[in-house]
Amino acid sequence: MVVYGANDNANGFIRLSPHDQDQVVSSFLQPQPEAIAIDPQQGLELPPTNTSLSPSLDDLRSAWFLTPDSWEISSVDTSRLVPISVNEVHICFDKTKDWLKEWVETGSNPFIHPELNKKSVPSCIQDAFMALSTYFNKTDKTSDMVYRFIEDKANRLTVSHDCPQTSIIDEIGRVQSLFIYTFIRLFDGNIRQRHYAEQHLPVLHRWAKQMLSHASCATSDDRLLLHNALTVYTPELTSNPPVPTHASPEQLLWHAWILSESVRRTCF
Repeated sequence: MVVYGANDNANGFIRLSPHDQDQVVSSFLQPQPEAIAIDPQQGLELPPTNTSLSPSLDDLRSAWFLTPDSWEISSVDTSRLVPISVNEVHICFDKTKDWLKEWVETGSNPFIHPELNKKSVPSCIQDAFMALSTYFNKTDKTSDMVYRFIEDKANRLTVSHDCPQTSIIDEIGRVQSLFIYTFIRLFDGNIRQRHYAEQHLPVLHRWAKQMLSHASCATSDDRLLLHNALTVYTPELTSNPPVPTHASPEQLLWHAWILSESVRRTCF
């Protein structure tokens, strides 16, 4: 067993013989229970203590990304904006295209977290992934067929998903999917695809605003933290006791951060 005690007599890890383990662990736990960490790979089960180290629900709510003002969007003074050069536009386009390739090759990128769709993948994301993978592997002989596939997928998405979504995961999925279709159709150079992609821009903007609004509401009523499709359970919403759930507080915050940051990165 390996024990780390953050006190004056322990400056690092100590490997104990089996017969000393109970005595030393007890001496660490009783005087300073808040300063003990046990190596989880050793499989040691600690005895229950009366002092809880788990944060309360109010502690979790206070995370900066779960506060109401974290969703506020400030207007920009357009008079102070500097014109963007053509070269900067090309750099932005190339970087975004690299991110889409990264998603196809690795399953994640800066705005699609690997944990986001780990438990279940929305059907629209499945379609977008397959369409994008096909797009990056098209040839001169198959390009027209690939464009028709993408056009059909985009049209079906705007019809089938143009209704209120029940979860943040679904909101994120439809916005990311339509963004992917719109991006590759706008900048590929195909005049027909660019024309139809421009018609989907108002839908994309509307869905993005709805996603932001949904995320803000889900933050205010704790759904983003406590019932978010990554961590699903029904806790008793009390302030002082620790959050009664099988997930650790760190997991709760991590999953809430994944969702909130996915919303922000997808929008902006």
